[in-house]
Amino acid sequence: MALLHKLRSVGIGGKLLNMIKGMYDAPKIAVRVGNEVSNPNEYHCGVRQGCPASLILFDFYINDIFASKCGIMTISGEMTTDMTLQGQKVDSTDQYTYLGYIMNCKWDVSGTIKNNKNKVRKAVYAAYNFLRRSDVLTALKIKIINSVLMPIGYYGGETFGMSEARCKPIQMEIDKAIRMVVNVGNSAAMERIRDELDIASVFMRTSTARERAYHKWPTSKTWIADLIKAPMKARMATWVTGSARWIKKLCSQDSNGQTIITIVNRKRRNNRSVIHWWTVDRKIGKKGNWVDLQAMYPDLKVSLQDIGKMRMGIFQTAQRLSNMKTVDQKFKIFCPCCNLCVPETVDHILLSCSRWRSH
Repeated sequence: MALLHKLRSVGIGGKLLNMIKGMYDAPKIAVRVGNEVSNPNEYHCGVRQGCPASLILFDFYINDIFASKCGIMTISGEMTTDMTLQGQKVDSTDQYTYLGYIMNCKWDVSGTIKNNKNKVRKAVYAAYNFLRRSDVLTALKIKIINSVLMPIGYYGGETFGMSEARCKPIQMEIDKAIRMVVNVGNSAAMERIRDELDIASVFMRTSTARERAYHKWPTSKTWIADLIKAPMKARMATWVTGSARWIKKLCSQDSNGQTIITIVNRKRRNNRSVIHWWTVDRKIGKKGNWVDLQAMYPDLKVSLQDIGKMRMGIFQTAQRLSNMKTVDQKFKIFCPCCNLCVPETVDHILLSCSRWRSH
């Protein structure tokens, strides 16, 4: 056992060592749930839980790890002398990872954004076969994106939210997974597709998280509360002043929950996609119920999928295929189903086409 070897190396022996050795001779642990206790099982690592000696024994063992895991990160300067710990030189570094968050010597968020993007990309590749399967319900695929991919992407978003440009690299990786679900190319209107599938953008999630932190952290009993209550003055925006400036400029009032309202309204005003205004003019709403109906009526899954494609603006009508030069140019103004000289559009399919009505 490594712990006993470490104790011998620091000169502990005799009765004390034998007592400790007896304490850790085939230790067992059991789990209690309510009034029931599980069968005991041996564990071969760690110290005893609740034992007064565990604290000092852990310190003896962990002390050697400190030297190998330590590093010095210089902020706004260069190392002028070597630092030593336990007789070993401590290496210098320009960044380190703390709880999955990248801290670098420039105090910016570029490292975390890149790290999140790479992690999302790996997760998308791992889920590729699942997202591409046609026999899996769309609702389950949406659950995977919202519960697995999105949390990876917006981890630490309290620090880099309120900037769509910073969130764009992560959003691009999330959009790849969404395109797999609906089977579309890069030209699709992703804003409309995300609304229909009820998937919030990374920008939305990180901005609301940053707003929540800005309003909640002043009540914290740590130094972040002092920084928010008395922000430092600098030529460049800090996290505190940048958050306050963003909220003051874009939100109608400085209160929790205003960020999501602001972003939704701004997206609605600036959205220039044809499908967005098509849904607005026809008042069909942001999200349909076809995803839930697929689980209730599996026999109608393909037909409901087509309804969803129409709502998202990705249904391949004859007119669209003609514009893409996939079929003959006559189908720009000719419906191949009812054989009338009218363009086959979604409106025509749903309201006028006799063949689609009978189908």
